[in-house]
Amino acid sequence: MRRFLLSVTPEADRPELAPADARHALRVLRLEPGDRLVGLDGRGRAWPLRVVAAGRAGLELASDGPPRAEPEPGAPGSGLPWIELALPLPRGARAEGMLERLVQLGLARLTPLVTERTAPHASERSATRIERLERVAAEAMKQCGRLWACELAPQETLDAWLGRAGARRIVLCAPDPGAAPLARVLSDLPGGRWTRTEPLCVLIGPEGGLTPAEQAAARAAGARPARLAAHTLRTETAAEAALAIAVHATLSD
Repeated sequence: MRRFLLSVTPEADRPELAPADARHALRVLRLEPGDRLVGLDGRGRAWPLRVVAAGRAGLELASDGPPRAEPEPGAPGSGLPWIELALPLPRGARAEGMLERLVQLGLARLTPLVTERTAPHASERSATRIERLERVAAEAMKQCGRLWACELAPQETLDAWLGRAGARRIVLCAPDPGAAPLARVLSDLPGGRWTRTEPLCVLIGPEGGLTPAEQAAARAAGARPARLAAHTLRTETAAEAALAIAVHATLSD
């Protein structure tokens, strides 16, 4: 069944789809009375729903069974750990394609960074771009079937991100031939499962990489250097490879 985001859940009132999803369901998919769908709240729950009425006033929905719940990434019973990525966003469609794949892989939180070598386009935080990224993340969540939305954090400078308090395990992915492979670095990290309060945070630089001073600051904040490949990767390739390796390490366990 097709999945849609909810603006009102059945437990709160009569279920309603988010405005954009409601328009799509009514005008494009032309759902009719009797059609069934799944409503997501983006916070771990999914409700089976059926269409009661469809018309100019919109869709009238009713609950069609008990909801399904999924623990938050990192929580007991969850199939995923809590993994965060921090990096300067690539340009336009590259950022959107990257985000779509990161959501499918199971990313819990993405923080756009501003570094010394961040290109001007990566620093753009217009309302239009933020809305576009949120829409891409939502569509990817519905497509892959995950029940927890990927959090898109406000943009931060690298210094501010490194200075945030909390029990974090930071890994710095950089094209350093002397660094150990990421899989080995992850296996050597202390502690158990990565959670919201004790996350795995993967730091990736912009095109051109972090400056030596920024890399030194990251190490001073506790970041462990790790290598992803034999050659220099584009930002989005590094992000996707790092997340895939980290998720696979958990699945292997």
